[in-house]
Amino acid sequence: MKTRNHSLNTHLALAAVLALTAAGTAQAALTMALTGDAPTPADTYWAGEIDGYMFTVGAQDINVSWLGWYDAPNDGAGSIGDGLKGEIQIGIWETTSTILLTQTTLDSGTNGTAMSGSFRGQNITPVTLSANTTYTIAGHGLGGDLIHDFHGTTGFTINGITMIGGIYGYDLSMSTMPNNGWEYLIGPNFGFTIPEPSALLLGSASLLLLLRRHRK
Repeated sequence: MKTRNHSLNTHLALAAVLALTAAGTAQAALTMALTGDAPTPADTYWAGEIDGYMFTVGAQDINVSWLGWYDAPNDGAGSIGDGLKGEIQIGIWETTSTILLTQTTLDSGTNGTAMSGSFRGQNITPVTLSANTTYTIAGHGLGGDLIHDFHGTTGFTINGITMIGGIYGYDLSMSTMPNNGWEYLIGPNFGFTIPEPSALLLGSASLLLLLRRHRK
């Protein structure tokens, strides 16, 4: 009996490891909220402002683990991704409560950051944003990095969220959420993962199969 129980425990432990591994693999691919680029060059730098947009998460929770900023050509003569002219501070707030959930600071140039499409950013400690909930993402820098300020989102593909509109404010300390409505202000971006239920179901099915075999 002890041998059989030991064998069952070993198989159950193995199944649990396989289930967790499958779930981790399913979550590994990072999705960017915004991909692509506008057909016209970025042309706006609002000195003394914190700029961004409001958005609503889709039908599933998302885990944000990357924050970035649009890396426009420097001084109109460079190219996309040629480095940030100054540090950029970015934050995400839960819009209704105005609670700051996460923030990060991107170094100037290319230090410690990497490009994803037209955006330069870095990994952060993951934070979960709830399904069907509205959030505000915004940021600011002192180097004069340009952002897109326009009426629509032409050229960009929006993934996993619904964009509501632009937002701006003046509290550069990030202690107060910006709440002034504006056109779309596309500077900040974020990357996220969505847990795949299929991976968890696969693990559960494996456990049930082992239990069935043991009972026989």
